[in-house]
Amino acid sequence: MSRFKWFGAEEDIQKAIELLAKALALKPSNLEDMDLLVSLGNTYSLRFEYLGQLSDVDEAINHLIQAETLASERHIAMSDILTSLAGPYPGGIDTAINYQTQAVALTPEGHAQLPNFTNSLGLLYHYRYEKQGKLEDIDQAIHWQARSVMLTPNEHARVPIWLMALGNSFYIRSFNERDYVSFSSAIECYRKCAQHSTLFPEMQLEAAIKWANCVSDPNVPVPEDWCLEAYQTAMDLVPHVVWLGTKIGKRYTDAQKIKDLASNAAAVAIRAAKYDLALEWLEEGRSVIWNQILQLRDPFDDLVAIDPLIAENLHRVAKELYNNGSTLEMHSDPLKDFGAQEKAIQNHHRLAENYQALVAAARKLPGLQGFLRHAKASTLAGVARSGPLVVLNVSRFRCDALVIRPSTDQITHVALPELSLNTVNSARNAIVQSLRRNHVRDRGMKPRPKAEDENKDTFEDVLVMLWKCVAKPVLDALGYMPNTEELPRITWCATGALSFLPIHASGYYDRPDAKLSDYAVSSYTPTLSILLSAMSSSSELPHGILAVGQESTPRATPLPGTKKELENIKRYINEPLVYSQLEGHDATSHSVLSEMENHGWVHFACHAHQNAYNPIKSGFLLHKDTLYLEQIARVSFQNKGLAFLSACQTATGDQELPDESVHLASGMLMAGYSSVIATMWSIIDEDAPLIADEVYARVLEGGRMNTEALRGHYITQFVACERKWGINRSLDGFLTYIWVFERLL
Repeated sequence: MSRFKWFGAEEDIQKAIELLAKALALKPSNLEDMDLLVSLGNTYSLRFEYLGQLSDVDEAINHLIQAETLASERHIAMSDILTSLAGPYPGGIDTAINYQTQAVALTPEGHAQLPNFTNSLGLLYHYRYEKQGKLEDIDQAIHWQARSVMLTPNEHARVPIWLMALGNSFYIRSFNERDYVSFSSAIECYRKCAQHSTLFPEMQLEAAIKWANCVSDPNVPVPEDWCLEAYQTAMDLVPHVVWLGTKIGKRYTDAQKIKDLASNAAAVAIRAAKYDLALEWLEEGRSVIWNQILQLRDPFDDLVAIDPLIAENLHRVAKELYNNGSTLEMHSDPLKDFGAQEKAIQNHHRLAENYQALVAAARKLPGLQGFLRHAKASTLAGVARSGPLVVLNVSRFRCDALVIRPSTDQITHVALPELSLNTVNSARNAIVQSLRRNHVRDRGMKPRPKAEDENKDTFEDVLVMLWKCVAKPVLDALGYMPNTEELPRITWCATGALSFLPIHASGYYDRPDAKLSDYAVSSYTPTLSILLSAMSSSSELPHGILAVGQESTPRATPLPGTKKELENIKRYINEPLVYSQLEGHDATSHSVLSEMENHGWVHFACHAHQNAYNPIKSGFLLHKDTLYLEQIARVSFQNKGLAFLSACQTATGDQELPDESVHLASGMLMAGYSSVIATMWSIIDEDAPLIADEVYARVLEGGRMNTEALRGHYITQFVACERKWGINRSLDGFLTYIWVFERLL
């Protein structure tokens, strides 16, 4: 039960109910069962709070009423039971308040349970105020919740709970009654809760975000430092909420709780002209799970030189954590073989605690105070080597670009006043609806015929918006001119819903010198941290290209274009290049992963699947099985080169977690590939061989494997396709392919 309250795993509360019911059934008849009845009733009530199953309310009330009958002469026990009975009455708030008032009256001053009971009574009055709007109810709520805080020593573990409840009551009073004194009290309660020494990560993060929202309101005249302190507190809680000690799937669920946090925090830092801090917060609060994986793969070279023993232990624990994080996902039935699963979960928790203790010990060593901490802005700025890096932040407060130029640690701020969160969300929704309307969902599907106006409207409107609101202001700040002999390269790092939009294709296509591709070659990176990891790896890449093709996949549309696609690659292979091909029944997840180890580059020509419910279950559809993102994430290849993902939606992340970069392209980067060509959405099967032909003609020119050829000439691929296909078709094809480039040499 305690673990359920901490981690929120549904199987834990299900098992708690099962064990309590079993204990109640096995209890000898001569022993009193009141405590078991209360525990079981409370557990059903808790499950109702989390899952909302009304049958749990009936079970809770049934068991608690049985307990009340047994406790008629035991006043303190009766107080507990009355408090429990007050909880499961969602429709009978007056009855619940009556029960809870009796519980408080029966409890003597100084009793340890009194603060619990007064807080519960305050919550009930708060609930009735929300339903009925009577001012006296919220005043009663504040009275009883403030008493809970007063009765409890400040260092007590439950103080944050009382403060959170009291803050919520003050806040709703301030909002509805326009009471600034209550608003100030709410801020103070949230601050104390978020910064309390007792760690309740999820609740304290919620308090910190509420505190930050209050002080960041433009209508509230508070010093900027107050806003920064609130967001710093929230950012410090992120690794405790998205904790390394839980399975990867659970971490992605927990990442929902920090959605938009980094972008909003960065916007406040930018408003205060603290651009270094904004950049650091964006790195700390985005791609959290990927960054955890990268940390576990760190060689710990600095630590090895100072304390080899700690380094050896840390490497061992990190390797176990790395391997265990996704293998915990393999239990499909939480109640089957519960003992083995329970042991695995507890072992994973202990590994995480051991890992954190070893990291803390390492940070006490001379010169290692910053060991495995998030990189500072001065370090992050060093990744811009062959062209500017542009970090695009979109928040409800404002939209901005942070530009890092090569050979400088200075960050240039470019305001984007014409861009807004609503504009970006509307553009993303328009593209999604257009793709659905035209049946562009999967490679091999035939788009339905479109009217000429329908061809243009949605995409061209979005591309013009991106040009006017994003690309043009950045190009002006950089001072770039169109159609230079060798186009410079810009690496874009977009946040939120902007990461779903084709910035690389922005512009007017009926005007000269009015699109981004006239000025620069575009590539993308999900984070700056991944560029840091690439800088430390060797540039010597193993020779050989692995091509994976699936013309026929069970229960999927045939892809006859994959045959021609692989033929187009093969015709550019000359000695000493090595080329291997896996097709049909030879292309299994095991064989593909094995051959990826032996080849420097990989090309996938197949169906892919984006799982919206469990992102790490996205994958490439192979012969009778799937190569999942979680399998790729467990692999740590050394010094790989190009991964060409000629499948659908390989750079499409989870719309609910846009800042976690949960897509196959980022998975390939994490696995060790330095450069990835991927698709933002679906592709036409007939187009894929033409795109592949244009790319490999360049990167294999002269018998060499050279992704550098993409840098200055990636746009020529579009020009060639334009000549072959005509503008309408080539525009759609160009839009979907993006270049995700990691290693900046």
